[in-house]
Amino acid sequence: MAEKQGVSLKPSDAKEGGGGLIDNIDAVAKEVKFTLFDYQGKAAPVPAIYAKLVDREDNEFEQYWSMGSAKDWVPSADGKTLVASGTAEALNAGSNGMIMITSLVNAGFPEDKLGDDISVLTGLDAHWSRVAAPKRTGIAQTARADGKTYEQTILCVDKINKLPWDKLTPTAKGGRPKGGKKEPPPEEGGETDPLEEAVKATVMGLVAAGAMDKTKVIQGVYAALKSNPQDAAKAVQLVNNDSWLKAGPWKYEGGKVSLG
Repeated sequence: MAEKQGVSLKPSDAKEGGGGLIDNIDAVAKEVKFTLFDYQGKAAPVPAIYAKLVDREDNEFEQYWSMGSAKDWVPSADGKTLVASGTAEALNAGSNGMIMITSLVNAGFPEDKLGDDISVLTGLDAHWSRVAAPKRTGIAQTARADGKTYEQTILCVDKINKLPWDKLTPTAKGGRPKGGKKEPPPEEGGETDPLEEAVKATVMGLVAAGAMDKTKVIQGVYAALKSNPQDAAKAVQLVNNDSWLKAGPWKYEGGKVSLG
C-alpha cells in the first residue's frame, strides 16, 4: 500500500475551525512524533503530537497536543507525518497542536523549516509556558473532585533557547539530546502483510457478534494494538480507508461492518 503524502505543519497553511500540567520550564524536546492518543482510555483515539521533554535537572515529561480527529488524520507508520484518512485538506488552526506550533513560529522558529515532518522539532531547547485554551463550543470545562472547574490550558513555547540544528555547547545539566538514532531501512515485504492480516482478524472478531459502526471498529482495533503505537497507527489508517474495508472478508455498508 503506497504511503500518502503528509499534511503541511505550517501555521499559514492551517485553517480556522473548531499529561502532567508542567509550566514555566526550560526543556529540550528529546523526542517528537505523531501518535494516537486516547486520553488514558477515556476517549476515542485522536491524532496528536507527542513530545518527551527533558528539563535542566534531567526530569522527563511526556506531553500530548491533539491535532483534530482520526476521521481526518492518522499518523504515518514512522510517526513523522500525518496523512489524510478523510476529506480534510489542511489542519485546524484551533487545534491544540497547531496552537503550540504557532507559538513556536511566533517565538522565532522559521516557518520554512516546517514541512510535514514533525521530527524536525526533535532537539528544540525552549522555555515552555501554559496559555489559556480557546473557548470551544460544546466542550465543557473539566470538573475537579470538589465540583469546581479549572481553566483549560495548552503548553506553548514563549522563548527558543536553541534551534534543533544549532550546534550545542556544553552546560550544566540540561537534557541535551545526543543526536537522533538512524532509522533502520524498511524490511522487504512479502505478498502478505502480517500486520494487515492481524488487523483483518481483529475486525472479524469485533463484528462476530453483530454489525458495528466503523468508528467503533477503529476504537476496537486501536485498543487491541495500542501497546505498539506504530502498528496501531497503521491499523487505524487501514480501517479508516473505505476502499480497504469494502475489499475485506466482511460486508461494509452504510458505515457499518458486519459478517453479512
